[in-house]
Amino acid sequence: LHGGADLELALLHAVRESDVRGVEILLQFHDPSSPKRMSPDSMSLKYQRHFTPLILAARLQNFKIVKLLLEHGFSIPNLPIDLKKPVGSEINFDEKLGLTLFRLNRYRALASPVYMAASFLQNPFSDPDPVHRACALSKELSHMAEREHEFRQEYLELSDGCKEFTVDLLNGCRSMKEIRCVMEMENEKSTPLNTDGVVLNILEFAIVTRNEKFVSHPYSQLVLKSEALRHVPFLENSPGKRFTVVLLSSLLSPLIFAIWLAFETFLPRHKVARMFHSPCLKFLTNCGAYQIFLFVLTLTSFQRDTQFLEYSINDWIVVAFVIGHLVDFVKEVFQQGRVRFFANKWNYLAVVRVTLFVLCYVMGWFARTSIVDRGDSLQWENHSDDRSYKVVLFSECVFAVAILLAFAHNFSFIEENAVMGPLLQAFILMLFDVMKFFFFFVFAFLAFVVSFTKLYLQYEKAKDHFISRKVITNETDPLHLERFSSSVSTIFWSLFGQIDRDNFKIDETEYETIWRTGMVLFGAFNIVAVLVALNMLIAMLNESYTRITTNLDTEWNFTRTKLWLSWLYKKGILTSPCNLLYLVLPLFWVLKNLLGVCCPRKIKLFVGKFVPEKPKPSWKIRRTNERERREVMRHLILRNLAKKSCHLEPGNASDDSHEEYDIEST
Repeated sequence: LHGGADLELALLHAVRESDVRGVEILLQFHDPSSPKRMSPDSMSLKYQRHFTPLILAARLQNFKIVKLLLEHGFSIPNLPIDLKKPVGSEINFDEKLGLTLFRLNRYRALASPVYMAASFLQNPFSDPDPVHRACALSKELSHMAEREHEFRQEYLELSDGCKEFTVDLLNGCRSMKEIRCVMEMENEKSTPLNTDGVVLNILEFAIVTRNEKFVSHPYSQLVLKSEALRHVPFLENSPGKRFTVVLLSSLLSPLIFAIWLAFETFLPRHKVARMFHSPCLKFLTNCGAYQIFLFVLTLTSFQRDTQFLEYSINDWIVVAFVIGHLVDFVKEVFQQGRVRFFANKWNYLAVVRVTLFVLCYVMGWFARTSIVDRGDSLQWENHSDDRSYKVVLFSECVFAVAILLAFAHNFSFIEENAVMGPLLQAFILMLFDVMKFFFFFVFAFLAFVVSFTKLYLQYEKAKDHFISRKVITNETDPLHLERFSSSVSTIFWSLFGQIDRDNFKIDETEYETIWRTGMVLFGAFNIVAVLVALNMLIAMLNESYTRITTNLDTEWNFTRTKLWLSWLYKKGILTSPCNLLYLVLPLFWVLKNLLGVCCPRKIKLFVGKFVPEKPKPSWKIRRTNERERREVMRHLILRNLAKKSCHLEPGNASDDSHEEYDIEST
């Protein structure tokens, strides 16, 4: 061996032949202190080999060789700057192929379960967490699949392999404590939000990286269910009891608030007080309170005994609910953060709904005040031309849209149900597929609309030039296709058969060419849009439903996990509009400081419930420390390696292999 390149070639040959003894001998010539040593990151200028010894060993899934190379300072090289050059840069075709293959082989090595296990076992108390690392790499590989379309299938398979690695580690858990250790991670870069001592940030990170297999795993769902039903185990698998809680929170909301206030003030460690801190009970009570809100909205639609431009008592109740929802949003964004708050898709709908309600009442109140101040100046003959009354009409339109969104938001509570939740998930996914279809369909639709408008516009110009508009009637062109808005309305409703072809006809024989051309265009539109496009949409919906129902349970578990995590991190207990008490928190804080030691103990406790102290009750769960968690992760990886060793070498598992992989001997 005369140099680093010769040693690297020899190592590549030994790794390819799985010659562990040969690799050990060759590594004796690897002197880290020598300036002429073989660099683990070395590659030829044109990347003719497309891999390094460690990349090759990781691809061959040889744990012993990977472990030897890591112990001698080898590492998978980072992407060189040349790999980031755009496609149009000055690189010849051989270099482009070499760069692409090197990138692919590098990701194949990084996604190798053997490499991820060996790199963690080398230093289990300082290296990156293997589950977190696999989830992040899975997301990165998904992005690479979109960038490298030629190798899209290869990158997607590597991404699925990373997801399977996390599932294999989770399968090795033998107790709830080990499952919790997998789900919890303490990281300097991402400080978890501590909610009653419960942190499931790995599960949350798996949602961000779209690791559906890990999230929908039975162990993940089991630990999530145990946290959601904390302090209320009697609600598990009991739809009747859950419905009773929702019904009671709807009918007896003030009484429930009084019970909570009494126990929180005088008996904070009582089991009833703990129940109010349960995520499941928070969810059910908020569901019941929201049904009251929908009931009041329904009453506003049938309110007929109020005077013109006057608000009823139901409208003021709606205002109280809307302000309560707004307070809840602000509090959650402040406590959880903007990213975590908007991770729940239903929060987007809720923010839009509250914004529309606020806009409706603000505009309507100012416009109504302006009209009332003018007295009897507004009459039936001129009321439709009044600017303030137009604002009132617009606010009512906004209110109608807000009511629609309010009822749509009620589906967020149905999503948790095991029967209705999957159906709702399938409905939402099919809506997304329909949106993709309409993105294509809208261009064909606009093409015909513009063609009709241009065709009949010349006829309209001729009438304006030669004939007075006062003496003509609407006998010709009753559809007014010369206007763009009318063309849009006509073409749209023709999709549902709401049009007669004779309406396209123009009475003047001189313009026969125009209306005959219009009939040809209308026939082409029916062929393209009705005969082809709509039937294509029906076929797409059938195919989409078949595809969606194949993985519907996994998708629903993924969505339900996001729902429960949002309630795990929700600190507020009060429902709207009772949460308006949070607006008086500054007042209680001032009273608490003014009273001081002179205040009786019970009053201190009462005030302290609204301005809580830092010490937490002793009944709250404590999380595991990071070193204990790392030890559990090391055991899970060793179990996974032992399982793979038994599957790869059945009947040939020597004493040496058991000594290498077995947990007990370790």
